Amino acid sequence: MVRHRLAKPWSGLESPRTFDSCILRETLSLGLGRGFLAQVPQQEGLGVTRTARDLVLEHFTWLGGHADVWPVFRDAEALEAVVKALSEPFRDAGITAVCGVESRGFLLGAAVAVELGAGFVPVRKGEGLFPGLKSERTTAPDYRRLRHRLRMQRNSVRPGDRLMLVDDWIETGQQAVAARDMVEECGGRWAGCSVIVDQLGPEGHVPVGPVRALLSYDELLAVRPDGP
Repeated sequence: MVRHRLAKPWSGLESPRTFDSCILRETLSLGLGRGFLAQVPQQEGLGVTRTARDLVLEHFTWLGGHADVWPVFRDAEALEAVVKALSEPFRDAGITAVCGVESRGFLLGAAVAVELGAGFVPVRKGEGLFPGLKSERTTAPDYRRLRHRLRMQRNSVRPGDRLMLVDDWIETGQQAVAARDMVEECGGRWAGCSVIVDQLGPEGHVPVGPVRALLSYDELLAVRPDGP
């Protein structure tokens, strides 16, 4: 969705479809369990149990002033812990589907959907192939002053569905607002957002609903001050 000065090198999934949790379990096979704060197994000799927040901070880097969270995806332990932590605040919220904005939102959102036993609803950017009737929104300018055209398949949201949004970073909240509008236009109910880093701040949470994050942007800078 949105993140601080982070280019997206991958657009992928040229013809995504709405996946149900059964297909996701078979294709992703992550074997994810439950656990508040997503604690990972204690490592022999260390005598500590690291949380998802610890693992994000361990793998996160600034590259030329740009945030790089991709190393989290490369480490199986970190990825599993992050997916559990993103799922936990909404585990008892009656979520029937998780939506994610291209591209990291596809990866994290689908994994959280598996963890919650829910379906996945992709939100595409731009003009990539996306069959069927769609709900569309153009976002207000983001931190780079860019507007994004977002699309959601109308038949992916059913009346009475309760959806959450998952992404790695929320900064201006413009894409989350657009996703919420499309979900509600299609008859779904909005539950909120779960992200790795929240840069939005309390005032910005009002239009996007509840935001749950592993850490705030200020916390990230306090621990990793070598950024912009």
